[in-house]
Order: sequence, then structure tokens, then C-alpha cells
Amino acid sequence: AEPVRNPIDQFVAAARVARGLPHSPQADRRTLARRLWFDLLGLPPAPEDLEAFMGDQSPLAWENLVDRLLERPEYGERWGRHWLDIVRFGESQGFERDKLRGNSWQYRDWVVAAFNRDLPYDEFVRLQIAGDVLRPDDPLAVIATGFLVAAPWDEVGQSQQSQAMKMVVRQDELEDIIGATAQTFLGLTVNCARCHDHKFDPISQREYYQISAALAGVRHGERECLSDAGRQAVAAQQAEVQAELKVRQRRLDDFDRPHREALLAQRRQTPSSVAVPAPIAAWEFNGDLRDSSAGMHGTAHGTARVENGRLLLEGGAETRVETELLARELREKSLAVWVSLENLEQQGGAAISVQSPSGAVFDAIVYGEREAGQWMAGSNGFVRSQSFQAGLETERSPASVQITLVYGLDQSVTCYRNGRLYGVPYRAGSLATFEKGKAQVVFGMRHSPPGGNRMLACAIDRAAVFDRALSPDEVAALVGVPSEFVTTDQVLARLSPRERAARNDLVWAASQSQAELALISGGRVYAVNPSPPDPTHFLERGNPQLKRDVLTPGTLRAVASLAADFELAVDAPDAQRRRRLAEWIADRRNPLTPRVIVNRLWQYHFGAGLVDTPNDFGFNGARPTHPELLDWLAAELISPELTSSLTDPSTEPPAPWSLKRLHRLILNSATYRQASRNLPEAQKIDAGNRYLWRRNPQRLEAEAVRDAILLV
Repeated sequence: AEPVRNPIDQFVAAARVARGLPHSPQADRRTLARRLWFDLLGLPPAPEDLEAFMGDQSPLAWENLVDRLLERPEYGERWGRHWLDIVRFGESQGFERDKLRGNSWQYRDWVVAAFNRDLPYDEFVRLQIAGDVLRPDDPLAVIATGFLVAAPWDEVGQSQQSQAMKMVVRQDELEDIIGATAQTFLGLTVNCARCHDHKFDPISQREYYQISAALAGVRHGERECLSDAGRQAVAAQQAEVQAELKVRQRRLDDFDRPHREALLAQRRQTPSSVAVPAPIAAWEFNGDLRDSSAGMHGTAHGTARVENGRLLLEGGAETRVETELLARELREKSLAVWVSLENLEQQGGAAISVQSPSGAVFDAIVYGEREAGQWMAGSNGFVRSQSFQAGLETERSPASVQITLVYGLDQSVTCYRNGRLYGVPYRAGSLATFEKGKAQVVFGMRHSPPGGNRMLACAIDRAAVFDRALSPDEVAALVGVPSEFVTTDQVLARLSPRERAARNDLVWAASQSQAELALISGGRVYAVNPSPPDPTHFLERGNPQLKRDVLTPGTLRAVASLAADFELAVDAPDAQRRRRLAEWIADRRNPLTPRVIVNRLWQYHFGAGLVDTPNDFGFNGARPTHPELLDWLAAELISPELTSSLTDPSTEPPAPWSLKRLHRLILNSATYRQASRNLPEAQKIDAGNRYLWRRNPQRLEAEAVRDAILLV
């Protein structure tokens, strides 16, 4: 008898029996677990997770495992990556300049979060096409429009002098946006109708340009994702997320604390084996301003002088020490200084700075510039400066305090005070490069030219510059104290598998709050940068020089269940155009949208979709192997209440447009759980396994192979 666990199996069995094909037995538990882990998370199961499943004799063991994995954060990362592949996402603009897009990551993170929280798919669609006009004060909705501009962008073509060539480049750009929108959501190659009516599908050239009119206001670029009104609207949400983040970080700290204390106690009983790092330049101020490591000797200006083994700087307009130029390039680096402040009310002076001779570019250990009484990493235009969120200097003492700033190649900036971590490290977003022979070290001044609040009144005992990022242990050795830095790897090495899993849950919870806070806090994002739409002409043979009628926004007449004309004027604003297009695509009466997405889910679970050409449901695409199953899955996506009312009228109907519910239907079927062993007789009838008499073996992608290796 054919195994049937849900209606999917009935549809598959009917097609299989009609062709005289057998079914395969269920795969063993170990195979099923690995299959599910890789499908949903892109990772192999941990040994303890595999053991737990193998030992679970509950009749709902499989269903419970599916539910648990769908709630794991890696689910959104795995399936978000599938989506980013579909929508041609890249973090650089391509073409000959291929500039990095430093603010495209928000769209990537938004996609991951949307999958994890199971954002209804119709809303997922609307926001990516018109989020900024549907919810203009919601930063997440603005970020979502990164879909439309995720593709390469021809900066050279857009900036050339020839107006004729610029028009061609603009039409190429619009073709990409139209093609991506239609193929992603509708499974149609509308872009094939740019120069003539579609050769195979009922899509006219006129309709192509009507869709082009709907998207004519879309432009690539960066924009602020949080409006003034939105800033007020999300203030309460930000406060709520920040409070939640503090609670989650505290739980993680509480979990780690006993393990860190045990490691530190063990370390105090063992002499440190970390050597004091060697600087590229060091100043001891023993009677002079000489560099004891190289040749970067200093020159005093104003009243700067050395007395009793200290460099005295009184904070006057000209009081500073400037060194010779760097003898090597400096990129990743560490700046260290032993300094005693003259007073704690100073605001903006630096103890040590590396700068270009003009002061246009600099990195410095600065006191009190943005936050009174606190140290910061000063930089030109504050481009690498953020708050360390640390404590205040509370008393002036003749004894010096040791400050070290560490700039990593990963753009991290970390501060240490007396060998201990000072506040919270951060990512700066850039890393300054100081070229050989084109930069110098300065004491007592933030940057050139001298004057203003750039000068610091202080006494410096010692200073050093390193051409690499010092480790926490090296900073402690430099200062002569035991290191109190405990790495996460050191904590994890002490944990049992169960403890490690518990800690991973705490880390994930904190990271979710951090990611949410980053997305709702505003800032520049690479998303739709709308402009007033130019008139959209019907272009004969797609030639921008052969302009014919001006067209109004609209879409495809072949989708008979919906009106193709948006009933907008030729000069309608961009907001109205994209709103209508988003509503048309996401309308539950649109037969293509739900079928295309359920086919994509099926494709990633089985290696091939019910329609084997997921971006082309047209005449040139493949015919569906199980058309009734495709229809049923689409109906289940948009109207799940119909099935649930038949099975259990007393239960709350499931939410429509839920992709996680579709995953559950597919994964809980007997079809998905089949073994993948070959059956020679079945292979003679259906060599490609299009009718699912077994589970197709699937190759792991490079990303999954890499992640699996790193997990071991």
C-alpha cells in the first residue's frame, strides 16, 4: 500500500501509480535527521542532537524535530541565502568599477529576519516592491526595497556624456528591475518583451512598457532609512529592544561568569608565558625625545619639554611634540600611552595621534571630546569614532593611566585602560592607512593645525606604536598585569555539549536583539532612492531614439482574474505606481504568485521543482509534473483555513501566507521521508525521478560544505 501521511502523498501516489512506479521505503532515522538539518539549516546535526532524536520514541518525534529546527536562527540564514540568490543580491555594484556597497547588508539582514519570524509572504512581497511608500516611517519597510536595486549598477554608463548612451543604460537598468520582479514573484520572463511581443507567452511589448512605467521612479542609491516622523514612532520600540538586549546580555554574562572566574583563578596561579610585544617606535622620555626602537625622534614645540623622565605638555596653542615621518606603512595598528591628565575637565585633546602632516587624516587617543571624562578613538570627521560606553575618569592623580587603542584589519576598534578592556569594542566601518614617509606621530595634539580644543594638558611617561593589532594578552603583558581577558573559545572548551547548546540559545537571543536594533536605528541604506518618474514611451524595437506613445502604468492582461490597467495618469507619482504594482502581485487572486513560491520551496527540498524551471512558468518553461499538487499547495498557502476547518473545526485556523506551514506540510509527508536508494525497475520508467519514486540524492552547496567543516 502507498504510504500516506498528508494530502501531498495522495497527489504523488496517484501520479506514480498511473505510471506503474513503486514507492521507496522510509529512510533510516540517521539519514532523515541529516537530511532535515542540511535542508533547513545548511548544517549537520551535532552528535548530541542526533543521539537525542535517535532515542526519541515518541510517535511525534519527527514532527517535533521539524518544529524545533524551523525555530532555529540558522533557518532564516539558510533560506534567506536561497532568496538572495534568486533576487541577484550582491554587495558590490559590478561592472568595471565594482565598488563595494557598504550599506547593502541591511537588506540581507532584513531577509533573514523575515524568514525567521515567518513574515506572511504577501507582505514580504509588498514590502520589497513598495515598502517605502506603504510604510514611509518604518525603517524596515524602507530597507526591504533593497530588492529592486540589488543588482549590478553601471556607474560609468550612468555618468557618461552621451545622452543617447545614457538612455540605453537606463533602459538596461529598467529591464533588469522588470525581469527580476517578474521572474522572482510571477515566474514569467517579461523582460523578453522589451523589443517585441514575447515570442512564446501572451505578453505584449506594450505591457512591458506599462510595467516599466510602474517602476520608472526606481533609482539606485543610498538613503536615510529613518524619517523624522519615523524616529519618533520607533523610539518606544528602540527602548524596548535595548531593554530586551540588556536582559539577554546579562543572562549570557551570568552564564559565562563562573567559567570565566575559574579560568582567571587558574591563570593567576600560572606565570604568564606571553612576551611583551615589540613596537615599531617607542619613546621613554629619559631626558630626550628620541625613539628608542627606530628613528622617529621627536621635536618639541611651544613649551613642551622633558623633565624627570616625563614629557610635560601644558595644553597651550603651540605645545606639542611632532616626530619624524613613518618609516613603514601603518594600517592595522596599536597606540599605547602612559599619561597623567592635568585636569579632568578637558574636552578634545589627544595624548598620542598618528596623522598625515596636514592633519586631514588621523587616528588618536582622545580625551573628553564627545563624552566628558571618557576616552575615545579620535578620527577625521569622526568616521572611525564611536562611544566605548565606558566609565569616567573620576580623579586626577600624579600616577599615570595606561591607554591602548587597537585597530584591527576587520575594522574593529578596541580600547584598554591599565591592561583591562575599556567599555565595548565596535566596528568602525573603515580603517585608515598611513603611508610610509607620509605620516607622523604627534603628542599632546589631536591633529594639525594646532590650537582650539585639540591640545591636551598632561604628562606622558611612555608611548609606543605597533604595526599590528595587539591581542588582549599582549596588552596585559605590555602593562605588566595578568590578563583578565577570557576568549569565548576558552569558555566553550569548559562546557559540556548540553551547556554549549544552552549557551548557543542565549547567544542567538542576544544577537537577534542586536540585529533588530541595528535595523530600526536608522542610518544610510542601499535601497530604492525614488525620483519623479520620467514619461514612459513605447519604444519601437526597444530603441530609446524611437519613442512612440506615452504609456500609463499597468501590467499583464493574461492574468484575467485581476485588472491590468492601474487607472493612473501618465504623470502619477512613483508612490502610486509602485503601490498598485505591489498590490497586484501580492493579491490573493493572482494565480502565479503563490504557485511560484511553493514551487521554489519544493525545488530546494527535492532538488527540482514541480515546475522544473522555477523562473519560467511560461510556454518555454517545463510543464508541471503534478499540476493538481501545485494548485493544492498554492491554495494551502493562501487559504489554509479551508483544510483546517475540515480536519478540526474547533482549532484556530492557521495564518495565511505562512511559509513555515508549507515547510511542515512538505517535510512531514511520506514523500519527503523516502529513502534515496535506486530501484532499477523504476529507473527504466522514470530515469529522472520526476514522479518521486525515491528521494533524489542532492549535492551540498559549497557554503554548506564549508560550514559543515567548520562545525567539526
